[in-house]
Amino acid sequence: MERLACAVQNYAWGKSAEESAVAALASADGLAVDATKPYAELWMGTHPSGPSRVKESGATLLEHLRAHPELFRPQVSQHFGNQVEGLPYLFKVLSVNKALSIQAHPDLELAKQLHARDPEHYKDPNHKPEMAIATTPFEAMCSFRPLVEIADHVEAVEALSTLAGPAGREFVAAVRGGAAADDTVGVAALRRLYAAMMTAADDTVQQCIQTLLAAVQGGTYPSLPSLPPAELVLRIHDQYPGDIGIFALFVLNIVTLQPGEAIFLGPNEPHAYLSGNCVECMACSDNVVRAGLTPKFKDCETLLNMLTYKPGKPSINHGESQCEGRVRAYVPPVDEFKVVRVDLSAGESATSQSSVGPSILLVYDGEVQCGEHVLTKVSDAPPLLHAV
Repeated sequence: MERLACAVQNYAWGKSAEESAVAALASADGLAVDATKPYAELWMGTHPSGPSRVKESGATLLEHLRAHPELFRPQVSQHFGNQVEGLPYLFKVLSVNKALSIQAHPDLELAKQLHARDPEHYKDPNHKPEMAIATTPFEAMCSFRPLVEIADHVEAVEALSTLAGPAGREFVAAVRGGAAADDTVGVAALRRLYAAMMTAADDTVQQCIQTLLAAVQGGTYPSLPSLPPAELVLRIHDQYPGDIGIFALFVLNIVTLQPGEAIFLGPNEPHAYLSGNCVECMACSDNVVRAGLTPKFKDCETLLNMLTYKPGKPSINHGESQCEGRVRAYVPPVDEFKVVRVDLSAGESATSQSSVGPSILLVYDGEVQCGEHVLTKVSDAPPLLHAV
């Protein structure tokens, strides 16, 4: 077992140092925290944009793994060796104060193409399927709403109908005519609708935003239960005034995860985190294709072309219960990672299935004994657990 010093990311959407779980973890681990900066993410892994270091030696985690190839069982090296060097996953803690970008992550083939074409903005050739597990109530947008729900919104919300234009009317007609989520007519209509929204002229976008705000603030906002709450519409506008991303609230599902609940975000699925804290695990990549709610580089054309356009309600993962509920295993439909949550009261113990490769253990709260090591709250975390 090796203790790690991990990188932090001070993205603008992060919580203040005083409120951020990331800042608390970093401070307890000995990092000087700047009270004037936001603390958004803690990275645990070998990605070059935020590599962890082994505390005892000062070596990067990647250098440590190169020096100790025995930590990888043969099947891990054979399966991922040509795809990524180091850990095949990246583990994070997120503290979200304001909305992240409307985004999706490319599949493996597209990631290779984007990296070759634009390595400045797409840092590596790997895909980035990911899972977010809430540690506080956690708001997010993820995947397209059911088609009927979107059609209801286009009909009910004047600003959305105006923004979508003819594509919006065609979409509503297709849905009312029986277009379904699993047929080509429904998918094609959704694709045209979203493209019309995201590529509308800026003056049209600004006029539609003002129309939307006038309805919300003037008491004429429709009362349809599936619509985003007025408070959320105003909050997103305050965070990103004049941004087209505000209309994603009407076409993407809005979920609030409770602590312990998780969502898996596969390749090419649109999403955006809105508020709260979570732990997140993903394939080892930093590839993000963005198109709204961000000051960062936007690649709307790529986003529109890559999305799956699969409408429906997202699946909420509660983890597989083990050890009489003291252990929950979150197993995604990808090979790079799984996350195991252990929640123990004083005097309790639990055994989790051993990993086939190096694992990262984060002690989020309290004190735990792991083998011969006693780990106390966040100040002793996160260590690297050697494969057994």
